[in-house]
Amino acid sequence: MNQIEIIRNKKLPPDSLDNKGDKFLALFAPAIGCLGFGLALFFNWGPLNEPEYVKAYCFTFFLALAAYTIYAFNTERNIDKVVTGLSLAENLLLVNQSLKELKWADVNIDDKFTKTVQIDSWGMNKGYKLVIIIDDDAVYFNVRNRGSYKGRLPYAFGGNTFYALKFRNKIITTNLKLKQA
Repeated sequence: MNQIEIIRNKKLPPDSLDNKGDKFLALFAPAIGCLGFGLALFFNWGPLNEPEYVKAYCFTFFLALAAYTIYAFNTERNIDKVVTGLSLAENLLLVNQSLKELKWADVNIDDKFTKTVQIDSWGMNKGYKLVIIIDDDAVYFNVRNRGSYKGRLPYAFGGNTFYALKFRNKIITTNLKLKQA
C-alpha cells in the first residue's frame, strides 16, 4: 500500500505486529473471566461463593476489558495528522530535526518520505514503533506498542498515547522554532 492509499484510508496496512496469536492471547483472559463469572452469575455454577454483586462487578469488568481489547485492535493502526503548512522538503527537515531532538535515532527509511522509528522502553517491554509519513502541508504518524517478551497487548496502558503526544508536541514546537528563525 502506498502513501496516498494510507492517507486516504487513514489507517496503516497490516504488518508484523498484526498476528492472530497475539490477538488470541490478548482476548484469552477477558474471555475466560467473562465465561467464568458469567456462568457463576447467571447459572450459579462453579465454586464461587461470593455475593451476586461481586460476580456482577467481575463479569462487567471482564466484559469491558474484552470490548476495549477488540476496540484497541481495530483502532491501533489509525494514523494521526499534524498540519504544518510546510512543503514536502520542509516537512522532511522538520521531522528529521524533531527526531534528533527527541533522540530517537533508530530510523529505518522505508522510502524517501516514509520513516519507521523504534522507540526503546523500559522493563520487559520491547518498546514502540513509530511510523511517519511526510506529505505536503502535513505529517502523518502512528505509534504502536511492539509488545513484551510474553506477547503484545494493543492498548499498552497509555504508552502509545504518551509517545504519540510527545512526537506531536515536538513537531509543533520545532515547526514554531523554525518559523521564528
